[in-house]
Amino acid sequence: MGKTRKAGAVNVIISYVGVALGYVNVAILFPKFFDPDQMGLRAVLIEFSALLSQFTLLGFTGLTNKYFPYFRADAVKQKNFLWFIIGGPLAGFIFFSGIVFLFRDYLFLNYKDTSPLIFEYYILIFPITFCVAYSMLLEIYSAYFNPAVGTFLREIFLRALSTIFIFLYAFNIIDIHSFWYLFAGSYVLALLILVLYLIRIGEFKLRFSWMPVEKEMLKPMFLFSMFGFFIGSATSLIIKIDTVMIVYILKNLTAMAIYSLALYISALIEIPHH
Repeated sequence: MGKTRKAGAVNVIISYVGVALGYVNVAILFPKFFDPDQMGLRAVLIEFSALLSQFTLLGFTGLTNKYFPYFRADAVKQKNFLWFIIGGPLAGFIFFSGIVFLFRDYLFLNYKDTSPLIFEYYILIFPITFCVAYSMLLEIYSAYFNPAVGTFLREIFLRALSTIFIFLYAFNIIDIHSFWYLFAGSYVLALLILVLYLIRIGEFKLRFSWMPVEKEMLKPMFLFSMFGFFIGSATSLIIKIDTVMIVYILKNLTAMAIYSLALYISALIEIPHH
């Protein structure tokens, strides 16, 4: 079996194991040990973080995929490029997270009476967003060296940690407050492991530069990233608009829990089709 086919087969196996873990967590363990509002909070944290991360990335996922092979050919250019793809989304994260935080009264604090869990834990959206965004970015970067690492962290590692945290809560080893912070912390840990992997193989090389890419490449790269930004943000908004509407129109985490579970089951049914 060729290297590419073998890597693809490994990714498929990892993905299906991840699907099985996700089903156990979402369809069995969460309904058994958590009330509907807590299940709804989980969906809100995940869906809103995924949506915000698309804006944060500024189209740099597509940019990385397209231009990294060019910069990889030169060691200095590769260091500059890694600095470039880390610095750009960091600016995006600060900007868009700042907007969300400034409008937090409208976005989250209105739910203090109807859905107090959103009011209590909305702050976790920001670290999860940061980690989701950079995990997506570095997963594309690391795929050039070992595509299975990022897939494993996303599909199995995060879900396995959730399973562990659920049982810790179920057996009263941790309280619900600790559970949610551990849940957010799992994303931090997954990102840290991905960075440590790149450091270990000698590919996390940063070199600060005021001009990290050639001047003549700035315009086409900017246009490409902006195209990716608008396409990615619009697509993500279309996909997530239903969950956003449920939260903001119904103001009910129980409704969000029911809808997210039904959506997850329907996604599972669709898997063999693909």
